[in-house]
Amino acid sequence: MGGLAVGGGALLGSGAFTSTSAERDVEVNVMTETDIGDNDQIADVLVNVGGFDTVAVDDGTTTSTDGTDFFPSAGTSTYSSPSYGDDWVSVIENDVTIVFGTSSNKLPPNSTSTFDNLFALVNSSGSQTTLGHDLSFDNSGFSEADSEVTFQSTISGKQVGASSSAEYSVDVTTDGSDDTATAALQITID
Repeated sequence: MGGLAVGGGALLGSGAFTSTSAERDVEVNVMTETDIGDNDQIADVLVNVGGFDTVAVDDGTTTSTDGTDFFPSAGTSTYSSPSYGDDWVSVIENDVTIVFGTSSNKLPPNSTSTFDNLFALVNSSGSQTTLGHDLSFDNSGFSEADSEVTFQSTISGKQVGASSSAEYSVDVTTDGSDDTATAALQITID
């Protein structure tokens, strides 16, 4: 009987090849309107566009000051328990920019405007969310040093109860001139 022995050094250090590649299939499952806010992991994040004359959302094609052009709306579906409909826009489902100070209703200079209950975490599932939600604004994108958007209370690790919601107010502080640069709404779910 014979035997075969292979030395590891010969295979690893010989320089027989310098790179290799392989292709693998990747499947990406994305939550859609029927999944967002109706599962036991995450709540939807909504902004109340229709409740304020000075707030809008813009997806690069459509600017909406009443929310009817985006999910959830009467044309697609709404949240019924808890109830959120046409005035509210999902910032998870829709890739939108939130606009404070629309072209016809600008914000006053050198001031702070308060928007009560502007954002909502909405869970229409029959179970409390298992993951925590953090919401904050990164204001480093503004070109004016005094411009900022802040939540009035810290939203960190928030779990949302079954068929319920939590609403949050926002303060928008303006400088003396237009600031068309952007802040970023940061949503972390873990």
